[in-house]
Amino acid sequence: MNTALNRGNAPAAPIDLLAEPLFTFAEVAKQVRPQGQRPIHISTLMRWRQTGIRGIQLEAVRLGGRWFTSEAAVSRFISRLNDVKSRPSTAANTANGLAARNIDRAVAQEGL
Repeated sequence: MNTALNRGNAPAAPIDLLAEPLFTFAEVAKQVRPQGQRPIHISTLMRWRQTGIRGIQLEAVRLGGRWFTSEAAVSRFISRLNDVKSRPSTAANTANGLAARNIDRAVAQEGL
């Protein structure tokens, strides 16, 4: 199965329909409860499926007009989010490196 990170509006990797038990978004919403908080809302799952968070989307399939996902798909989604959060942003690192080089260049030109 494709486990690559999804970017932008790219569809989430498909769920293995034969290997993973499927649950409706309503069932998942009741089960996913951040520690000490209320369960998440179905609209949160829809948002995770459609736009995702930082380019990472929840894997889901539509069957008979209803959206389904799996426990494994939710676990992969959360793992991917945590992997991205734990790594420093390359854009920030590039910007910081560029700024540092510009400062070094300016100091060198001034002879300081």
